[in-house]
Amino acid sequence: MNTLPISIEKYLTDEAGFSPSELLVLIHLLTGEAMTLRTLAAKTGKSTGALDQAVKKLLKRSIIARQQVNGSPKFVLSSPESMRNWMRRDIHSRKQILHRREQDFESFVSGIQLNLSRPHIEYFEGQEGMEKAYRKLLDLTDKELFSYMPIAQREQEEGTHMALHERYAKERRKRKIFLRVLSCNTPLGRRFQSRDHFEYRQTVLVAEFSYPLSYEKIIAGDTVACFNHRESRVCFVHYPDLAFAEKKQFELIVAKTLSGPPDVHSDAEKKDVVLRALEHIPFLSKNKT
Repeated sequence: MNTLPISIEKYLTDEAGFSPSELLVLIHLLTGEAMTLRTLAAKTGKSTGALDQAVKKLLKRSIIARQQVNGSPKFVLSSPESMRNWMRRDIHSRKQILHRREQDFESFVSGIQLNLSRPHIEYFEGQEGMEKAYRKLLDLTDKELFSYMPIAQREQEEGTHMALHERYAKERRKRKIFLRVLSCNTPLGRRFQSRDHFEYRQTVLVAEFSYPLSYEKIIAGDTVACFNHRESRVCFVHYPDLAFAEKKQFELIVAKTLSGPPDVHSDAEKKDVVLRALEHIPFLSKNKT
C-alpha cells in the first residue's frame, strides 16, 4: 500500500476536512488499480456503508472517478489534472473564507475604535483610590504627562498626600516618564520650578489670573484626570478628542509664555486660545460662539 507524505496527509485531514475513511480510500487507490467497493472494504477493514459515503465525497471533489469494468462499478484515481483543479478550487474557496473573516474582523475592530472615541468616565475616592489613580496614570502613557498644578494647594497638603505625591514622582522617574507642568508665577511656584532638574520635569510659570484652576489636572495619553485633594476624589475622563484639545491648549499657553513678556493676555485672547483648542472636538466646534 502506498503512503502519503505527512504534510499532504495533514493538509487533507486538518484543512481540507477529509475523513479517515476518505483518506484510506485515497491511499489504496494510489496504486493505480481500479477497485470495487467490496475490494476497498476488504483492504481497509471498513464496512461498505462507511466507504460508500467516503467514495461519494471523493467523487464530488473529482479526486476519484467511477468506471464500469465487466458491468461492475469500480473506482480509480482521477487524472493528475483533475486533482490539480480540485486543489485550485479548494485554495480559492479558502481564500474567500479568509477574506470574509478579515472583513468581519475589520468591522469588529472599527466598532471598538468607535466606542473608544466616546467619552468614558471613571471615579476614584479616598486615599486608596487616589493612589490607584496615580498608578493608573503612569500606565496610560510611556512618554510624558501634562499637568496643570496649583502649587499653593500642594504646599498645604497633609503628610499623607505629600507622601503619595512623593511615591508617584519616584515611580514616574523610575519609568522615565517626563512631566510637563503649568503653574502660577508665585514664590512657591518659583521654588517648585527650581527643583525641575532633580525631578525629571519642566515647569512653566504663568500669571495667576491666567491659571484659575483650583485643582490638579493631568493629561495622560487619551485621558484627562482631575484631582480634588481636599476631598480625596479623582475623576478620569477617557476621551481622545478632549485630551488632544487639552494638550493643544497646554502647548499654546507654554508657547505664548516662553515667547514673550509676562502673561498679559486680554480676555479675548484667552478665549481665542481655548476656542482654537476646542476646534478639535467635533460636537463642540459646531456650537462655539
